[in-house]
Amino acid sequence: MALALKQLDAPAFADRERAQKELADVVEWVRPKLEAARKKASGEVAQRLERVLKPSESLTPSQLRQIRACEVLEGIRSAEAVRVLRAWTAGPEKARLTIEAKESLERVAP
Repeated sequence: MALALKQLDAPAFADRERAQKELADVVEWVRPKLEAARKKASGEVAQRLERVLKPSESLTPSQLRQIRACEVLEGIRSAEAVRVLRAWTAGPEKARLTIEAKESLERVAP
């Protein structure tokens, strides 16, 4: 991620574009770091970080699948389903899957 952040200010346009795409692909996992970097950034870097962060404020198709997967496992309520939900809670704190798995476990837990 650090290299991609540096590449947002690269001299070559293609490098800047590639870095922005790489960050957009992982924004869910590194949002707090990108928000902190945006506060310190200036010019084009700040604009590119804004373009990375803004779309991630709404749910993506991948996030919707993660929510539905947690709902299904929550409905199943088997020991294996609970084990999978517990494993998912170990992910990055602000990741959609981690949040949804924690919420599902709260509803499933006896």
